[in-house]
Amino acid sequence: MSAARRVEELDEESRGLLRQIVERQAWRAIVLADIRGHGQKFLPGVDERLACAHDLAYHLETLGAMEELHQRLGGEDLYLTVRGRLADIPHPTSRLELGLCLLLCELAECVAAEGYRESSCVEIVQLAERYLAAQWQGSAGEREFLEEFCAEAGNRPRAQEVFDNWFAIAGKSFGRPGSAGDERAGALGLRRNSAGDTAAEFRARAAILAASCALDIPPVPAAAPK
Repeated sequence: MSAARRVEELDEESRGLLRQIVERQAWRAIVLADIRGHGQKFLPGVDERLACAHDLAYHLETLGAMEELHQRLGGEDLYLTVRGRLADIPHPTSRLELGLCLLLCELAECVAAEGYRESSCVEIVQLAERYLAAQWQGSAGEREFLEEFCAEAGNRPRAQEVFDNWFAIAGKSFGRPGSAGDERAGALGLRRNSAGDTAAEFRARAAILAASCALDIPPVPAAAPK
């Protein structure tokens, strides 16, 4: 692959596709920031709340970098651009929901970021590395809580319901597999993995999380008839 270039050195097609990519990344980041802010009330103590606040600050700083990049790519207000896609995202109503949505959405971010480590755009590589270097202080506690909750067989049906819901939500922002934009992003070197590859990797890693809690991964949806 040729050396990565800065945004201003890319052609118009690449810049337009990158603008869409940044908007998908921002969707995930805003979802997690909103969840962390709302979810504070479910945390049992000061240490847990401080860990959550640390993670929230990191996400907001990352969103600031995204806004600057989005503007350089010709975009306007980033939050207004993605706001309509946020309307149907629920807020967690319990510690169980908070933990599962954080773990699954963070996993989606990590899997997506890995596909951009070799991007032909310098700034996208930098954003990917920032995500992958994140030390999510609140997640370890939520993973421990989830495993303890699911150790009780009677709790698993509710945990499975919440897992299925947030698995579907977290996987929404990878792009549409096989679309023209998906294929061009790969052809132009903007990302290494296709949307389908990213979704498959997310599913594989989510299955490991599910198994650690004696839960099942949701079945693959049936293909739409042609």
